[in-house]
Amino acid sequence: MATDRIIVEQAIADDFIKVLKSMVTDLVSGNPRHKHVKLGPVASASIAARLSALIEDALDKGQHKSLGLLDRGQFIDATLLDHITPMMRIYSEECFGHCWYLSSRFPRRSDNCSQ
Repeated sequence: MATDRIIVEQAIADDFIKVLKSMVTDLVSGNPRHKHVKLGPVASASIAARLSALIEDALDKGQHKSLGLLDRGQFIDATLLDHITPMMRIYSEECFGHCWYLSSRFPRRSDNCSQ
């Protein structure tokens, strides 16, 4: 996965999340030999622990997880977070895992260009 942070215009944010959620729901992690599995393990146990810590930090600071499971070792289902704030570590740190998050919702497209 190459994209972590997503910035979206407020007017389409809820619809965007619905579409993304429907796509992410099918991204199950596990043994890649199983046909229904779309995501293998993250590269190492330390990366899995770091990703889980970033997600837990966001949850501890008020984030409500839209999708995803945490306690499966290196197998982490695709996780979708919305309304990430600068107070959360994931806002400023690369997650290197199966995680997407919306960090900003701009009221108008022109506001996005000015920041």
